Amino acid sequence: MTASIPSPLLLNLSLGGLDAPRALALSDNVTSVMGGNPFFGSISLDPVMAAMARLKESLRATSAGNHTMIPQRDADLACLVKELTRVGFNVQLHAIDDEDQLHRSGFEVPKRRSRSKSAPVPLAGLSGFEAVNGKEQGVVYLNAMRQPGAFGYQFQFTDQDATVEANWKDAVTSKGCNNIEVKVPDPLKRYTFRGRPLGNEGPGPWSAHVTISVT
Repeated sequence: MTASIPSPLLLNLSLGGLDAPRALALSDNVTSVMGGNPFFGSISLDPVMAAMARLKESLRATSAGNHTMIPQRDADLACLVKELTRVGFNVQLHAIDDEDQLHRSGFEVPKRRSRSKSAPVPLAGLSGFEAVNGKEQGVVYLNAMRQPGAFGYQFQFTDQDATVEANWKDAVTSKGCNNIEVKVPDPLKRYTFRGRPLGNEGPGPWSAHVTISVT
């Protein structure tokens, strides 16, 4: 029997319209399907499970008539949706990097359908890519120009030799490419950043490196 993660999660569609019960049901499905599968070992489900626990508690309170907890319930729901989106992007990256292995793991990954019958246009490298220090210590904001045909963007950083591929670490994967917040593990050092667009036919090339002294 083939297990499947709901396509809205993989394709990052309609998550913003989830109410609390449906978000919890989707989260239960995601954690049960992905938990313990070695192919997804690099994707942490701990933030999802923690957000689920908080939402269950605030939902229980509001369902019992404690209306003062409604703002907290809504905040907990937003947090859970954010974590589901993060997992969804990472699953999509697995599909891009090794879709054959993803299918062999027993997961159904719906293929994205192009709205145009014309040949796909390869994604180009990000232009206007920059990294600037935020007001909070250790926080950097990344910006780039949107790439036509991209459904998301992946960003990485390193504080070591940027020419060695193994030195790069994932920072964040997001739908947008402006005002992307990254918190580095050790401030007051020089860090190098790069980004690339993600499209239906795979990821685009990495951008030129940007190095700054993180305050």
